[in-house]
Amino acid sequence: MKPATWVITGLFIAAFAVTYSLTASTPLSLSMAGALSLFQLGMYWVLADLQFASSTQ
Repeated sequence: MKPATWVITGLFIAAFAVTYSLTASTPLSLSMAGALSLFQLGMYWVLADLQFASSTQ
């Protein structure tokens, strides 16, 4: 895997951790957790795209 892939993987894990902590703290942050979940989906898409690009080279 390329270094950029590791960076995006780290960001994905960080987003998941932040979402979990927000959801566990207060119900008020559910909207923020929802926004971060969309961010996670975006990061997952970029990660899959990078893996596909690196495998085709």
